[in-house]
Parts: sequence; structure tokens; C-alpha cells
Amino acid sequence: ILIQFPGYPLPASVMPQTVNDIFFANTGRSVNTYWKEASYNQASASGQVFGPYSLNTVYSCDQYNEMRAAAIAAADADVNFTQFSRVFIVFPSPGGCSWAGLGTLGCGSISTADGTVQASTSWLLASYMDAIDNGVKLATHEGGHNLGLHHSSSRDFGAEALGPLGMPGTLSEYGDPHSTMGSWNLGHYPAPHKVQIGWLPATNVTTVET
Repeated sequence: ILIQFPGYPLPASVMPQTVNDIFFANTGRSVNTYWKEASYNQASASGQVFGPYSLNTVYSCDQYNEMRAAAIAAADADVNFTQFSRVFIVFPSPGGCSWAGLGTLGCGSISTADGTVQASTSWLLASYMDAIDNGVKLATHEGGHNLGLHHSSSRDFGAEALGPLGMPGTLSEYGDPHSTMGSWNLGHYPAPHKVQIGWLPATNVTTVET
């Protein structure tokens, strides 16, 4: 759902077709092709882009639940929300936003004119959605949260490449430079995440204990 606020229009480069390509293109980079590749063709993305809708209130980045309710109300006449399990809201920054995107961990109840639906939600700053690569990086990261994934971290053991078993090391929450769930990149979800969501059989993973 594309939305804009009074005095805060969407960037001219963020158009429905651009956002559609970021999510649903069948070739090149998109959320769809990323999920197909990372899941070994067990998952994909399909859907529609609605809007832009002009809301009558400026919602701050701390008012994301209120923003979602207003966006859904604006789109309700055009959208049958019972047909969708994931909602992404693209909005212009009203200023003071400390994040590029935000995603619910899994699904929750969302009230719509079509009834209460179970769906995940992501909020994406429009300034990151004006180019394919940036949009895919952001949407696959927040979409990973929607699939139930936490961030992909790293641990530093100083002079040791890998510390002794049981040693916590120094944790960097976004420190994985090889996964979209870590630092800003296009890498696959890491193996533990793929096991968690059923994309990689547990039999393909060895746990090292000594």
C-alpha cells in the first residue's frame, strides 16, 4: 500500500510500477526471485500494489500502528484483505525516523472492512524504494521478520577465528555481511534461518559439539 501525508508526498520516482517490480518481478532482482532462489523454489511472492492514497494526518514513525490502520482504511474500498497474508506499507519519511523499515515478527490480527485477517505487516520508508536493489534489500529484510526471522548477527573472538564452545564473544546484532538479515546486502537468509522456516531440511545441518 502506497501512502503519503499532508506536506509529505511520495518521491516522484516511487511509482506503483516501480514498487511492483521490486516485489513481484519474475526476472532480475525482486522479493519474488529472492525468495524463489533462497528457498530452492519452495516460496515466492505474488500480490498487488495499491495507491498511492493521501492520508489526512501526518503519522510519525512511532505511530506505525495508527499509520497502518489509516492506510488500511484508505485502501479498504479497493482491496479484499482476505486475499492477502502480508501487508507492506510504503510511506514518505515525516522526519525523525530512526529506521529504514520495520516488520512484525510473524503474523497478527488486523482489522479491515472485510473482517479481521491474520497477516504480517512491514513499514518501508519510500526513500529506499526508488531503486530496485535498495528496495529488494529492505523488503527482503523486513519480509524476513514477517517470516519469523530475527537479525543475522556476528560474534567476534578477537585473535581467534572461532572461540571455544560456550564462549559468547562480542555480539554484533547486524554483523552478518552475507545475509539480508544482517548488514545492508542481498545475501541469502543464513542456514539456521532456512532451517527455522523449513527451506532447508535439518538433516542437511551438522551441529558441531566438540
